[in-house]
Amino acid sequence: MNASPNSLRPNASAATRPPPLGAGIPDRPECPFVELRSIAKSFGPVEAIRNVSLTLRSGRVHTILGENGAGKSTLMKILAGVHEPTRGELLVRGQRVTFANPSESQVAGISIIYQELSLATNLSVAENIFAGHEPRRFGIVDFTSLFRRAQALLDDLGIAIDAGAPVARLSMAQRQLVEIAKGLSRNAELVIMDEPTSSLSDREAEVLFNIVTKLKARGVAIVYISHRMDEIPMTSRSCATASTSVRTTRLRQRSAR
Repeated sequence: MNASPNSLRPNASAATRPPPLGAGIPDRPECPFVELRSIAKSFGPVEAIRNVSLTLRSGRVHTILGENGAGKSTLMKILAGVHEPTRGELLVRGQRVTFANPSESQVAGISIIYQELSLATNLSVAENIFAGHEPRRFGIVDFTSLFRRAQALLDDLGIAIDAGAPVARLSMAQRQLVEIAKGLSRNAELVIMDEPTSSLSDREAEVLFNIVTKLKARGVAIVYISHRMDEIPMTSRSCATASTSVRTTRLRQRSAR
């Protein structure tokens, strides 16, 4: 049964709002949330990345810089379960894991926000945000809860967009912000942002940097991928010192301070 987005425009109360992003995530200073050890990935004869070792800790922002084609996105797609490494080890909470698909990565608490938009323009903002994990009641999508939770998430992130608005009516920059909200809708423990400012204005980028600050304060581990040197101070301005390392001949990483 379909419902009109306008009739479902939420008035979220404190009792019905979802928990803040990252709420309840324990601090594990003694154990990194994710470790990659000597990761390599080849596509046929082409070696995209080789011997990458990476440590990601909760509550820290890790900025990975590199030119296009350096292997940044390939490495993150291994974390997201899109690609399997040719060799190397992946550990989550100290346990060795393998991801056969993105769903297994999401279950482990990892969410990736891709540079390419994946929104359905014929659906509303709320329907896109919770696509694939819609709230249900008696086996049927609960549209009242769907729009209420989506609006609460947008408000929490500081994104001034109506959850009931059709995506087709949004600008490209607004769609990018919706894509970010979609990636954060699963309450992940590790959030990967791949070139998230590619289509944002300076004002919209400021919204994004505030989101990064908020997630870090809530104990979420963040990987911020960029090729823009001027974004490092923006992503690292309120982050604690982190001694995270990447050892490779193909990639360079800076952990935000």
